[in-house]
Amino acid sequence: MPRPTARRLLFAPLVALSLSIGCLPGLPGLAGSHDGVASGAHLSTVVEGNGDTGTAPANGRTLLAIYMMGSDLEDDVSPRNKKSDETDAGGALVRTGAGSDDLREILAGYNQLSATEKANTDILVAMGGARKQGWKGIKYLNLAMLVNDAKDDYFGNDGPFLDEDPTADTADKATFQAFLTKVQARADGAGKVYVDLWDHGGAYLGLGPDKNSGRKLSLKSMEQALDATKFQADVVGFDACLMASLEVATAFSGHFKYMVASEETEPGHGWDYTPIVAMMGKQPMATSVAMARNVVDTFITSPKHLKTNGRTLSVISLEKLAGVKTSLDALSAKLNADLPAAFQPLATAVHKSPKYGSHGAHGDEYSVDLQAFADSLKGDFGSVGGALRDAVKAAVVYARDSGDKPQSHGMTLFSLDNTTYFGWSLYGPGNSATTNWLGLVSGFMARAAGDLQKPAFQAESISTQAVTGGPGGVRVKVTDNAGLRDVGVIHAVRTEPGGHRYMEIAVEEPGVAETQPNTYVMPPWDGKAIHLMDGGRVDVLVPVVHEGLNEEGAILYMAKVRWNDQDAVLFLEWDTKTNEAVDQWVVPFDEDAVSHDEVAEKEQFSLAEGDTIAFNLTTTDSDTDAETHSWGPAVKLTHAPVWKYGPVSGEKFYFLKAFDLHGNAKDGPLHKVE
Repeated sequence: MPRPTARRLLFAPLVALSLSIGCLPGLPGLAGSHDGVASGAHLSTVVEGNGDTGTAPANGRTLLAIYMMGSDLEDDVSPRNKKSDETDAGGALVRTGAGSDDLREILAGYNQLSATEKANTDILVAMGGARKQGWKGIKYLNLAMLVNDAKDDYFGNDGPFLDEDPTADTADKATFQAFLTKVQARADGAGKVYVDLWDHGGAYLGLGPDKNSGRKLSLKSMEQALDATKFQADVVGFDACLMASLEVATAFSGHFKYMVASEETEPGHGWDYTPIVAMMGKQPMATSVAMARNVVDTFITSPKHLKTNGRTLSVISLEKLAGVKTSLDALSAKLNADLPAAFQPLATAVHKSPKYGSHGAHGDEYSVDLQAFADSLKGDFGSVGGALRDAVKAAVVYARDSGDKPQSHGMTLFSLDNTTYFGWSLYGPGNSATTNWLGLVSGFMARAAGDLQKPAFQAESISTQAVTGGPGGVRVKVTDNAGLRDVGVIHAVRTEPGGHRYMEIAVEEPGVAETQPNTYVMPPWDGKAIHLMDGGRVDVLVPVVHEGLNEEGAILYMAKVRWNDQDAVLFLEWDTKTNEAVDQWVVPFDEDAVSHDEVAEKEQFSLAEGDTIAFNLTTTDSDTDAETHSWGPAVKLTHAPVWKYGPVSGEKFYFLKAFDLHGNAKDGPLHKVE
C-alpha cells in the first residue's frame, strides 16, 4: 500500500508543478515485453459498489454534451516545448491533438450506426481553449457540423457552427455558464443527458488551463454557474485527472444524479469515445448507470489504453452524497475535539491510504482514497470511522482500476499530508468538502506548523524476526513530540573519504513492527542499486524512491529528472524477485511560479533512445541532518535504455531517516556495508 515516505524524502525542497500522463512506447530488453508493458498484464480490480442500476429513461434519445478545453493536450503535441505546434510549423495547420483524436473517435462511433440508431444520438461539442487557429475562443457544433468540419481532418476551421466567440475564455465562469444554458435548451425532450468536461483536472483546484488566457476554471466557478442556471442532468463525467473527489462531487451534487471520474491522473488519450457513442445509438433505453459503467469498462479495458499506467475510473451516486458528508462531519468533529490525541492516528491513516496526483514537488499528493482513509481510522475511532467507510461504499456505484493502483475504491478526499497547498491557500472555504472537515484540516495544519522539534531515535537493537514489510534487521523506535509523517531507509554513498556527507541513491520502505507503535526494522543492504544503461557508454546510478506496490507486488519507484530539458518524474516498476524492470514512463511537469496553482496534465512518455536525462541528487549531512539538492550530469541515450541491478562503488552506508509534519528531519545511526 503506498505511503508518502519516499516521496517526501526526495521532493521536500521542491516547488509545485503541473503533471502529465499518456501513452508510452516500449521498454527494450525485457523478456516478453512489448510497448513498455511486460508479459502478464496487470490484473484489473473491480469494485461493484452499491448495486444501483439506475432507472429507465423516458425515451431513447441521449444527448452527450462535451465542454472541451483543448489546452496543450491539443496544441503542444510534438515537439513538446510549451509552444503551439502551429507556431512551430510556421502557421501551418496541425492536425494532431488529443482533443482532435477524441472528436475522431466520436465520429467513428457515429459512423457505425444505422440511420435509426443515429436518430437516438445527439451530440453537442463546445471546443476551444487551445493555441490553434480552429481552437481559439469557443465554437459550438452538432453532429452534422462535426461531420462537415472533419472533412479535411482539421477541426474548428469549416463552419457553419451553432455559435462561436473567438474572444471567449473557456476558463471563465460566464463561458461555462453559457455552455450550460445551451445544453439545457438542447436537452429538451432527451431521455438521458450526459455532460462531459474535458481537459486537465486537479480535483478541488478545477479544470484547465485555457492556453490562450492561461487561466483555469475553478471548482467554485463551476458550482456557481450550475447554481445560476439551476442546471439538471443525469450524469456528469470528467475526462480529466483526479476529479473523483468528495470536493468535486459536493460542487456538482443537486445538479446531476451520477458522476463519472478518476481518482488518479488520466492518460492523455482519455476515454474511448467510439464505444460510448455506439452504445448511445444501439442501446437507446440503457439506463444512465449502464452508460456510465460502459465509460468505465471501455476506459480500463480498451486495447488503445493497455499501454498506459495508473488508470482508475468510478461511478458515484450524487444522490447518496449527503450520507458521506454527514459521516465526515461527525468524524471531523470528534477528532478535532481532541486533536493532540488524534494527530498521530490521522497522520498514520493518511500514510496507509492510496495517494493520487503524487507526481510532483514536495511529494504533496492532491488526495487520498476516502474509504481507505476511513478504514484506517476505524480502529482508533470506532463507529464514526466505520460510518464514513460505509457511507462511501453506499455512494460508489462502480469502480475499476488497471491493477497498478490497488485499493482504489472510487472516491478521494484532500490529503492532510499536503501542507504546501494548504499553506498556499489552495484549499479552503471555496472548495473544501464540509465545514467540520475544513476545521479539522485547519487545526491539523496549525499543529504541524507549530512542531519545531526533530523526531528522536531510541536505542537500536538487532532483530532476526521478520516483520510487516520485510525481513529482520536493525530495530528502532522513532518518536516525535507532535507526530511522525515518514520514516524511510536510506541507501547512500559517502561523497569523500572520512567526510560526513552522503549521496542518497535509494529510499526504501522500512519494516514495521505492528505490535510496537512507531517501531521500524531496517534490513541490511547488499550494496547494490539500480543502474540506467543503454548498451553504449551510459551507466548511471538511478536515485530512486519507493512509492508503492502494484497488484502483483512489484515496487513502483520514482526519480526526479530533467528529461529533454523539461522537469519531469521518472516512474519505474521493479520486480524484486527477478531484480528486473517491469515498466517505465516519464511524466513531465510545469510549474506556475506566480500562483503556485497546478492542474494535472494528461501525458506520459517512455524513456527512449535519443533522450537526454539528468537525475536530481540528494546529499545529506550526518552532522546536521540537513539535505542539499543538485543536478547530476545530463547523459544522452545512444541506444535503448536498459535497467540493471548491480554493485555500487565507494563507501556504502544505510540508515533510517524520519520526518515530522513540519518537515523537521532526523537521521539515525549509520551502518556501513562491508
